[in-house]
Amino acid sequence: FLWNSDAEVGESDLIRDFKSGEDFLAFEVSRFGGMTKSLHLANDWALSSGEGTFIFDRSASTLYWDADGNGGGDPRIVAVLQGVTSLNAGDFQLL
Repeated sequence: FLWNSDAEVGESDLIRDFKSGEDFLAFEVSRFGGMTKSLHLANDWALSSGEGTFIFDRSASTLYWDADGNGGGDPRIVAVLQGVTSLNAGDFQLL
């Protein structure tokens, strides 16, 4: 699943068939403010990096992007991954 367009506030995707370990969430770094090719992933809002971070809310199966990595900058919903309860670094590709 590739995100290659400018992210808009409030827009998100619904992914119904993502399989961790088989599929990838691929992002063009230049399209997301604060994103670098170093992946920062937090589960359930456990933020600590102070850098752009993906946050996966396991209870809601929802992936967010937080450009400042501290939760205070209004994280944006990227996608709802229906039925997914965990993500890991291997599920991401930063292009």
